[in-house]
Amino acid sequence: MMRFIDTDKLWQESKESKPHIEIGFQASSEKNALLRKKERNPQERIEIAESGLNRKAFDCEALLLGLVQEAMREASSFEDGVQTCLSHICSHKAWSAGHIYVQDKEAPQVLVPTGIWHFDNPGEFEMFRSVTEALRFRIGVGLPGEVFQNAKPSWIPDVARTVSFARAQLGMESGIRSAFAFPVMTDSLVVAVLEFFSRNVEEPSVVFLETMKKVSEEIGAMLKLKGIV
Repeated sequence: MMRFIDTDKLWQESKESKPHIEIGFQASSEKNALLRKKERNPQERIEIAESGLNRKAFDCEALLLGLVQEAMREASSFEDGVQTCLSHICSHKAWSAGHIYVQDKEAPQVLVPTGIWHFDNPGEFEMFRSVTEALRFRIGVGLPGEVFQNAKPSWIPDVARTVSFARAQLGMESGIRSAFAFPVMTDSLVVAVLEFFSRNVEEPSVVFLETMKKVSEEIGAMLKLKGIV
């Protein structure tokens, strides 16, 4: 089943349910004081552990965003910049493949594939790549089309159980288990869709989704600058 994700709502719910996510550096003295206590109840130990994990997650996502911003600044072309970004994102999440669909300037209701990819093992995805690059999606159809229409990221935990994923059988033959797509925005409009594929069943994290929102803005800015959209 395809799951659309309201990132703003998810982020707000996470902040309300887990205030330690926003503890930040200003609360470091309080954490240190807590850590110095000889005896802590189980809930305090859990909160300390979670706050450490959250800081680590924020640091990792900040590093990814920095790499993407650097790639955008130094790219000699749109293709070079996006390909580098796909590589950074896939490497960061240990995903097997990444690709970008863009809106057809002459037929705005259609998304067209590009030749811009990242693969961890290109040979295993030769057929998947060939078929994808021949597929054009109307807005609202398929994973890229539905993400474009809804302007929200979509997560498919298991492609074998999702009838709307047109490349499911081909993907499974390449070892793909899950898929994730994210809208690329410029001036509050969707102009492209990033899609990623993993050999594992994956679940999104709030921090990663927020990072990908910023990544999409960086790519959207380059699309506009280069006149792609």
